[in-house]
Amino acid sequence: MSGPVLLFAGCTIAGFAVSITGTVWQSLIQAELPTEELGVFSSVEGFLGAAGVPAGMVAGGWALDGIGYVAGGVAVVLIGCAVAVQMTMRTPGTARQGPARQP
Repeated sequence: MSGPVLLFAGCTIAGFAVSITGTVWQSLIQAELPTEELGVFSSVEGFLGAAGVPAGMVAGGWALDGIGYVAGGVAVVLIGCAVAVQMTMRTPGTARQGPARQP
């Protein structure tokens, strides 16, 4: 009886953690990127996430099946994607500032 309960608790905690970290990530990105770069970054991030989740599931299955080089290959791909996103950022502008406050 404890197996299903532990599985339910683990899935609930994992879902909550993913939701919280996603909210923090989006808030950080919106606060740090200039407005003109936000759309491009969000599009690239969305595409990589949509392609990366299934690829990660396949790679995870292979890794658990005994292929030891998958984790290293995935790490290289992720680092390459991070470098590609950094290289495509158009301007080294400063972060967006909120509206000026009236005294």
